[in-house]
Amino acid sequence: MRAVHCGALLLGESADKALVRRSRKIIAEDPAVEEVGSLLTMHLGPDQVLLNAEIKFREKLTVRELEAAIDRLESRIRQHEASVQRIFIEADSLRSRRRSAA
Repeated sequence: MRAVHCGALLLGESADKALVRRSRKIIAEDPAVEEVGSLLTMHLGPDQVLLNAEIKFREKLTVRELEAAIDRLESRIRQHEASVQRIFIEADSLRSRRRSAA
């Protein structure tokens, strides 16, 4: 059974849904965040998860405020989810992307 589990991790298994829900909640609660898009996860090893998050930040944030928000989010996620070791945040205009996809 252990070999099967390890094999799945080597293939880039997603993190469990509870971790994704908790991470989404942390991101959504930040005052600089307007909208949370897709959260993609992948196991890099048994206790290492990569998290990729699409986030639309509030308009009119300065570069320093945006940097502080990203640092704050990364810190909070790692504090609550020790297995999340790599975090990539895509600061995106989700609304404009959805319009162009239609």
